[in-house]
Amino acid sequence: MKKILYILFMLIMVCADCAFGQNLMLLTSRQGLSNSCVRNIYEDQRHNVWITTMNGLNRYDGVKLNVYRHDDSDPHSLAHDESTCVLDYEPGHVIVGTMNGAQVYDYATDKFSDIPFVYMNGDTIHPRIVTIANVRDMGYVVCAAGYGCALIEKSAGGLVAKWTGALDTGCLLY
Repeated sequence: MKKILYILFMLIMVCADCAFGQNLMLLTSRQGLSNSCVRNIYEDQRHNVWITTMNGLNRYDGVKLNVYRHDDSDPHSLAHDESTCVLDYEPGHVIVGTMNGAQVYDYATDKFSDIPFVYMNGDTIHPRIVTIANVRDMGYVVCAAGYGCALIEKSAGGLVAKWTGALDTGCLLY
């Protein structure tokens, strides 16, 4: 009986230790979060936590919270204050979806670059980005409200999103 009680006690202690092994961090506007209406939370390869909101994009590195917003006078600022999603792209880069298209964020320069969206008729548009995913055997797929999905491709001038007949309608599930 003593052995059973000892084993049970040790099991409870191990489980209790596991339950409290994670540190919980609550980020609010008091800590600098740009808005309390959070759309998405994503941890990138550098272990930065990206928080997309209705009024700014937030990057938390474990110590400091950086807020990115649109600035009409800066072509390398966030495309729109309402951000929707973030996904790792290449080392040192993440793709950010906004209400006004997608951009690549470069850690080295701390700047955003637009990803042009070339629609099927050749027009360049700035759609509301719903989600971005890295789909095996396809590459990076961006889903835009009202336009369907597009593939992100490398071009001479950087990245470009192009619609294809196979992805022009429907949604992306992963």
